[in-house]
Amino acid sequence: MVQTSSYPASPQLLASWEQLAEKDILCLGLMLPNYSRRLEKDLERMVSIGERQKGRNFRNPEDRLRHLLGRAVLRQALALPDVELSLNPWGKPELPEAGVHFNISHAGQEVWVVLSKSTAVGVDVEKEQIRDVKSLAKSLHPEEADAILALPPEEATFAFCRCWTRKEAALKALGLGLSFPLVDFRVAIDDRASNWLLHAPGPPGERWTAADLPVSRGHRGAIAARSPDQGAKVLRLAPAPDGSFVACPP
Repeated sequence: MVQTSSYPASPQLLASWEQLAEKDILCLGLMLPNYSRRLEKDLERMVSIGERQKGRNFRNPEDRLRHLLGRAVLRQALALPDVELSLNPWGKPELPEAGVHFNISHAGQEVWVVLSKSTAVGVDVEKEQIRDVKSLAKSLHPEEADAILALPPEEATFAFCRCWTRKEAALKALGLGLSFPLVDFRVAIDDRASNWLLHAPGPPGERWTAADLPVSRGHRGAIAARSPDQGAKVLRLAPAPDGSFVACPP
């Protein structure tokens, strides 16, 4: 199997992917490490030329790390050859010939990669930093907006972040991004951990899997998959000295 760059694939990640059941989603999460030029250069060696060039367009070092970490974890898990990912018409990265569905999201201190062998998946992570909930809620489904705005201000902020993250994950699984109107489907805004997709986007009657992710304080995370009854295998990762990624103790 051809490896990406000069780094070996991470054995734990590769084994997790190869042993993943058809009805499971592999969810790989990292806390953003402290920036160092050496770490950035190491990550650049793990990704494609295009990903390396895109990373250098970010002025903020932490933005570069988030970008590179997501792509490096994906390639280390799959032992991908050094080829560019394709983009669908709405800008979602894809590997149509590789037998894998994946998605990447990062915000604040969180970086997440989700993978499936059988179904389209989406992931979104956001920081809980929303200032104008009343204005932003206008873009949501009316029942979502009414429920959020009926809450006390601080609870409304948390509920909006929860709602937005869930909707983004569903849209990313659909592959259409924000070109699909947010008002045309509905999620629960409460703190249930799964089954929060009340009215799915896409074809009528299609059954989905929807669940929240165990992210750090101050963040929200969610995954969605266009198939029912998918299990979620969650691994929290950290960079290892040899350039691979290893699972952190639970």
